Formats: sequence, C-alpha cells, structure tokens
Amino acid sequence: MQIPSRGAAAVLLAFAACAAEPAAPAPPPADGARLDHPLQAAIMALHHSTRRPDRLAGDAAEAALVVARLEYITTALREPQYGAIEPVTVPRLEQARAALRAALGIPATLPGATVSAAFAEAARRMAAGDRTGAAEALAPVTGGRPPAAMLAGLDQLVPPPIVADAVASAEHAWHVRLSPTEE
Repeated sequence: MQIPSRGAAAVLLAFAACAAEPAAPAPPPADGARLDHPLQAAIMALHHSTRRPDRLAGDAAEAALVVARLEYITTALREPQYGAIEPVTVPRLEQARAALRAALGIPATLPGATVSAAFAEAARRMAAGDRTGAAEALAPVTGGRPPAAMLAGLDQLVPPPIVADAVASAEHAWHVRLSPTEE
C-alpha cells in the first residue's frame, strides 16, 4: 500500500472538510429585494455588488455583505439539490472565496457557515452604526489578528476580479440550471 504525500493528504482532508461543511445561514437580502429563494437573492445581490467592485471601497458594511454572501453561495451550491449546476461554477466560487479570504486574512480552514454568519452580523451592526459591535462579531474569524484590522480591511476592500467572474458564473447557472421553469 502506498502512503500519500503530505500535500496529497492535506488536499484530501480539505476536500473532506468542504464536503461535510454545514449549511451557512442566508445573509440578508439586498434592500428592496423581493425574491422568494434566499440563494437567488444572495446571488443577485452579490452580482450587483461585484459588477463595479471599486464602489465597495469605503463601505465596510456592504463589503462585509459581499463576504457573507460569497461564503453562503459557495457553501449552499455544494448541497445535493444543486447537483445539476455547471461543474465549473463551484470551483470558481471556491477560488473566489480563497482569494477574498486571503485579501482579508480570514483563515482558510474556517467553515463557510461560520464566516458567513460573522460577516452578516458585522454588516448588520455597522449598518446600525456600531463598529465596536461589528469588530466583536468578526473576532471568531480573524485568525488571531485584531478585529479592528479586519474592519480596516473591509473599509479598503476591492474584491479581486475572480470574485465578479465567479459570481457571474453562479448567476448564469441559477438562470440556466437552477431556477424553477415556468410551464
């Protein structure tokens, strides 16, 4: 029997962790959104936010929602009921998530549900004018960095281009493969 290398073992463990990842709670919909499906609402809101990512700079609450929605979408689309999605969509979302996590210093090992919930709560608190509470909400996902540093990162966040590309792929997949058909 051949023993896998450390790199191969790490990849297998990461894949197993992703497959067993719990579902993330749905982040809040965009203002005025009237969509019945929380996944569709998250995809559409994220698509709107990432079309011109430079608009996020200086809006930490909206940037936090981008993180929450990307984590939610990436986790949700792994669920069995979305098995018909194009095979490239989830890997693109995972690459986008990794790039966004790297940009903000979010540990790669954290479950998407944990990250999504923390950033959704931080966004809610920032929208209410409570930056101290937002920092507290982010504490579990900072990897030991000061939460204020992550808030500063959100203030300056311009998502890497791969985020918009992956979200566009998810939006296309929703319309082509996932949305209910009209009869």
